Amino acid sequence: PNMAWNRPPKMAANTNPWVVAALARMCLEAGAADVKVLDHTIAKDPRPCYERSGIAAAAREAGASVGFVDDNRFMERRIKGSYTLERWPFYETFINADLCDVLINVPVLKDHGTTRVSIGMKNVLGMVGDDRGELHRDIQHKIPDLNRVTKIDLTVMDAYRVIRRHGP
Repeated sequence: PNMAWNRPPKMAANTNPWVVAALARMCLEAGAADVKVLDHTIAKDPRPCYERSGIAAAAREAGASVGFVDDNRFMERRIKGSYTLERWPFYETFINADLCDVLINVPVLKDHGTTRVSIGMKNVLGMVGDDRGELHRDIQHKIPDLNRVTKIDLTVMDAYRVIRRHGP
């Protein structure tokens, strides 16, 4: 899910915690041994984003584990067929099949100042490291490039509340 912002659920900057909880329960009911919920937030300390968004509590209550990004676990990956990016660091959990059997992307539908609307593709920024601000220049080419590296199995769009202007 998108947990990048230190905002409460009513602001819809992050994925709705009810959506995350329902999806975690569905995964466990379908036989998942474990459901891990994490995001690389824009804040240096992700805990306020996780807690204020309501996602950490909702995920735990649903039976999921909540993890935090460890800066030492980013792995640089070559981007094949890239227009603008040749390499970029990705968080190992999102690109290593031994650590992540099924990758579910749970973005919130919102307007974005740079891309207008990216639907689920821009949520890959929560899977990468380095200077993510740099990715916003020429973003229309960089977002598809980054999505060449990850293998997202399912995207569940949270449209519970949609931000239509000045997102996030």
